[in-house]
Amino acid sequence: MSAVFADTSGIGAVGDDVRVAGVPVGHITGRARQGDDALVTMELDPGAPAIHRDATAELRPHLAFEGTAYVALTPGSPSAPGLGDSAIPLSQTRVYVPLDQALRAFQPATRTALRDDVSGAAAALGGGGAAGMRRTLQSAPELMRTLGDVAGAAQGSHRAELAGAIRNLAVTTATVVQHRASVQPLLAGAEATLGAVDDQGDELDASLRELPSALAGLDSGGNAIDALVDRLRPLADELVPGLQELAPSLSEATPLLRAAAPALRRARPLVADLRGALASGARAAPATERLLRQIDPTLETLNSSLLPALHEKTPELGIPAYLAFLNLFEGGGGASRPFQTTAQGTPGHFMRFGIRFLSGFGAPLPPCSLLEQANSAIAGFARKAGVCTP
Repeated sequence: MSAVFADTSGIGAVGDDVRVAGVPVGHITGRARQGDDALVTMELDPGAPAIHRDATAELRPHLAFEGTAYVALTPGSPSAPGLGDSAIPLSQTRVYVPLDQALRAFQPATRTALRDDVSGAAAALGGGGAAGMRRTLQSAPELMRTLGDVAGAAQGSHRAELAGAIRNLAVTTATVVQHRASVQPLLAGAEATLGAVDDQGDELDASLRELPSALAGLDSGGNAIDALVDRLRPLADELVPGLQELAPSLSEATPLLRAAAPALRRARPLVADLRGALASGARAAPATERLLRQIDPTLETLNSSLLPALHEKTPELGIPAYLAFLNLFEGGGGASRPFQTTAQGTPGHFMRFGIRFLSGFGAPLPPCSLLEQANSAIAGFARKAGVCTP
């Protein structure tokens, strides 16, 4: 197996072993440059544990802060895939800092800053901070247990979710950096939007106060719609077969509709004229209504007097009176028609008058009492003329 380290200068010819949980399980077999880093190859003993994809490796000194280094290997979680021929990446390896490099950090400026930090810490602890620190340390065991549970949950069920989330966050951050020119206008617009929201804070607060009642109304309306849909669902199920049978009819009607389109287009002027006629009729409707109201008494009189008299049957023939009058006029017209005999050289007229004839082809005359019901003046004239039966 192999692993990538940032620095392998601490590895020597002696003590180049590989350990798991402090127990030697192999040794280092070689080192090679890989860009700015170093690739370390290792050979594990047959009894060494299986190495997984999330394994970690660390170069540690045999002595505190100094000495040659060995590889401290953590095999990884059993649920993770096996490492195979891949190398443990640089993101999963660490290198110890030698003592001389650690001491180089304490330059004059660093020592001055450290002295100031210590002085500030002493002042904080002297002003009651020590008691607070003591209470914090007393709560540390319970806090550590809680943090342990949180850390375990953060790792996920496969012990790889947190690392995956961090990697995805790194990718997202890199993408945002690449598009920072587009992000800046977006942030400026968001700032302007938030400023406008802040300026309208009172109106927004009022809207938020009204929001619960509005949501309650929407909830009740949604329940009513659900109930309506439940009632409509059986009807929809019954309509499905009919709609399926309607589809062929619609398909057959499509050519007819296409053929009717030109006729409908040509009918537009007619529809326009009809619209004008309807508008004129609407304007004339009030005057027509007034006219009908004026002739309504006359129509009522006709309906209650003349029309029943005309429909009443004559005593002798048993036919309606209006038919008797029609027969009268038809007989008179035939009698007054011009005629010419063989002996006469010029046409002449002949009209035969008789009481029986006036009722039509010898039919009886209508009774005068019947005409009296329709109009007394007409009845008196007919009685004097002898055209009705007294």
